Formats: sequence, C-alpha cells, structure tokens
Amino acid sequence: MASREDFFKSAKAGVTAEYARKDLHIMQAVRSLDDIDEAKSLLFTRLAEWFKLNFPEMDLANEESCCQLIAEFGCKENFGKEKVYAIVGENKGGEIFAASKKSFGTPLLEDDIEAIKALATRIMGLFHARKALEEYVTEASNNAFPNLSFLLEPTIAARLVTAAGGL
Repeated sequence: MASREDFFKSAKAGVTAEYARKDLHIMQAVRSLDDIDEAKSLLFTRLAEWFKLNFPEMDLANEESCCQLIAEFGCKENFGKEKVYAIVGENKGGEIFAASKKSFGTPLLEDDIEAIKALATRIMGLFHARKALEEYVTEASNNAFPNLSFLLEPTIAARLVTAAGGL
C-alpha cells in the first residue's frame, strides 16, 4: 500500500509535468501581451492628454513615435528640427515642427518636463517589452505547434490555443 508521502510525491510530479506544458507558457505570454496593450493604451492616453496642455496641435497617429518625441524633448519648446525629422520622417516632422512654433499651448515648468519625459520613457519601455514578448510568442508557437503556426501565423495560432484553453 502506498504511503501518504508517496501519494504527495506522485501528485507533485503530476502537477510539475502539467505545468511544464509549453502551451501553458505561451498562453501566459499571450495574456501578458494583452495586459501590456491595455496598460500601454491607458498610459499613452494620459500622456497625450498631458502633453496637449503644452502642444494641443500635436497630430501624430503613431503612438510609439509620439512617445519617442515626448521622451526626447519633453515639450514643444525643446524640439530640435533634425531630431524631430529623424524620429517621424521629414514630411511629418516638418508639419510637427512648424506647428510647434505656432502653438498656443502653455509652456511647461522644468519639473513638469522631467515628469512627462519620465512617463514617456516608461511607456517606451512597454513598447520594447511588448516587442520582445511578441518575438517570444512567435518563436515558442513555431516550436510548440509548427503546423498550426504555419497555417495561421504564429501569434494568431497562439491566440487560438489560448482561446481554446490549451493545445
């Protein structure tokens, strides 16, 4: 007859084996991507509203480029033409730079500039974390379920497995 200790060892081994399934790790990564997207969206909305106090005319659809501009300069008064062009391209950079010179937004205090730059930098960190996690999901999906990844595209395959609750 098996002892209580043997039963617990067997149960622990079973749980450990179940937790080692690669699809569970991929599912957690997919859920993490969604969490990052939600946090990034919320924080970017707050950043954009805050920055609009200084530069209400700022019209840049690309969230990552917008965060990069804010993290680099902090306010419209600090915009450098060449650096703006390097971040968003010459056409859009020209529009933004010209608008910054005519803007009716309020100047920011140095403390405000540092705080807004810090927030933009943290949001940029979320963009980078998301890219790294997405690369992990792609590689892990290709390895764990290559046929499904080939048919659908690795990230979509991972989302399908997540929605199904496992492979």
